[in-house]
Amino acid sequence: MERGIAAAAPGQLQTVELNYDHSSTTDDPSQIPLVGLSWVYDQWPQYDYMYREYNRTVGTPPHHLPYYLGEGDYEGENNTGRDPSTPLALRKQEYWSALGGASGQMFGNHYTWGFFAGWQNNIATVGASQFMTMSRLIGGLPWWTFVPDQGHSVMTAGYGTYSATGGQSITQNDYAPTVRSADGTLVLSYLPTVRTVTMDLGQLAGPVTAQWFDPTTGNYSTIGGSPFANSGSRQFTPPGPNASGDPDWVLLLTAASGSSTATPPPSPPPTPPQGGGGTVGYTKIGSITDSGLANTPTGSRFLSGSGGQIVSMSVHVGAVDQAPANKYQVAVYTDNNGSPGTLVGQSQTGTLAANQWNTIPLSVGLLPNTAYWFIYNTNASSANLNDMQYDNVGTNQGFYSSYAFGSWPPTLPRGIVGGWEYSMYITYADGGTVTLTQTSTPTPVPSPTQTPSPAHQPPGTPTFAPTPTNTPGNGTTVGYATIGSITDSGLANTPSGSRFMSGNGGRLASISVHVGAVDTPPRNLFQVALYTDAGGVPGNLIAQTQNGTLAANSWNSLPITATLLPNTAYWFIYNTNASSTRFNDMQYDTVRTNQGFYSSYAFGSWPQTMPQGRVGGWEYSIFATYASSR
Repeated sequence: MERGIAAAAPGQLQTVELNYDHSSTTDDPSQIPLVGLSWVYDQWPQYDYMYREYNRTVGTPPHHLPYYLGEGDYEGENNTGRDPSTPLALRKQEYWSALGGASGQMFGNHYTWGFFAGWQNNIATVGASQFMTMSRLIGGLPWWTFVPDQGHSVMTAGYGTYSATGGQSITQNDYAPTVRSADGTLVLSYLPTVRTVTMDLGQLAGPVTAQWFDPTTGNYSTIGGSPFANSGSRQFTPPGPNASGDPDWVLLLTAASGSSTATPPPSPPPTPPQGGGGTVGYTKIGSITDSGLANTPTGSRFLSGSGGQIVSMSVHVGAVDQAPANKYQVAVYTDNNGSPGTLVGQSQTGTLAANQWNTIPLSVGLLPNTAYWFIYNTNASSANLNDMQYDNVGTNQGFYSSYAFGSWPPTLPRGIVGGWEYSMYITYADGGTVTLTQTSTPTPVPSPTQTPSPAHQPPGTPTFAPTPTNTPGNGTTVGYATIGSITDSGLANTPSGSRFMSGNGGRLASISVHVGAVDTPPRNLFQVALYTDAGGVPGNLIAQTQNGTLAANSWNSLPITATLLPNTAYWFIYNTNASSTRFNDMQYDTVRTNQGFYSSYAFGSWPQTMPQGRVGGWEYSIFATYASSR
């Protein structure tokens, strides 16, 4: 078959996947004349096999083949039984591969690889979001110049334990890989755990700016004292757990004489188009060119300043596809708790020009001091054409989703938010200059009328149960004391729950959840916690329970000590240690407000601040009972 493809289409790139649970195409010498890319299949710490590929020459004359991680552990699934498929484990394999010299990698998800029931609601997942965070980081750097620091001449101490394939598992291993760009302008290290590392700054080509990059959010923080002299050794220690409560960080060292990002072609500064008014948005040409924006509504959130009638929107793109795949459209959406909400206005279809600002008429009235989303879509035929530029920022100001080019939905599908400020702005008809203001705290608007399901809805039809009797305590309850008509799935290591108003407030005695089928011991444990509300998502931890043992198809209650203020919103959150996505799952009903939430955090403890997650119209069967005397 391979020879037939090569004969009929000699320009087509071929690769072959070999053996479970670790292999590469180049392990089979007979494949060398036929393939142009080596597929690495690896469910051990991936850097070891990546280094093998980096160091391997093949064929006559001897040459290197590019390689990539074609298959590793999947989100929500691991067929080796060695590692739980947590977001941390997935990030480890992603950064171990990228910093092992791989030219790319594929992401797998339990629901989507086989289109299992519920796959439509398992696209914009935590794992997918963090994979894209990694992809945007690496894709914005000159990754093709990376040289793996196999001899530890750059990171000279603190790199952890190197484990050859077949040794430690992904979860057990703590190795910190490092790469250095060939010109010495960039060093990148991935630290799976918080530890002090020693870096030889003499390996860089100029004064060194040091930054920590949070792989769970995409946010950067500059290390105090930067820039450092590019001489001698310096120790660096991460600032503690990242935003998700996990210990992993990326260390980025950039030499002043170079650039840490791929620089787009030069372009003139933006000239406000027709109308003569002020602008709102990001009028700078971002230092990073995005990729894959076709059929992918993408943009950023901004405050409207003084508001008014807008006449146009402008976007800056790089290379442009050939006609007819060189079209674009823009739209304005309301802000709904930090994501695009409902459609306000849209443009006609425009034709893109490469490496410059593209402006299209748009007639929309914006309210003053209100958050809006400016969104772009295109019909490119390739992932590297018709793409906007952006810069990384420290707030979740960027967004992308999936929707076919050509029209705009009244409400955008759920997507991914992150720290990306896209090169796009609107121009007001008149009224002078409006000060550009970023918004890190969105302005709430009425929730859309759609009723999405959680990203882990199971197949099958649930069994209805009678309305429960509230057994814990003798006081009144707050929450959803009804058995939901839908049984969720995949709640292990996934804090999930709903937001409720406290009513009259008072001292709590217990908190109760209703679950379906329960796993066997010791995988039948659960915990619940109480969090503040922070603009429509869980905020800070208030109280938590001890571990409890679940009983199947019934209400399960645990004591909790906390006092609720009157008429205040709180989040009731559940977590469990099930070994399968089919056990220990709460019931819920869909509602028309963003009352439900889920995130990712290992069972056994609770973070002081809940990691970023997803909100939606899910009212979980969870309630608290006040003590009899309030």
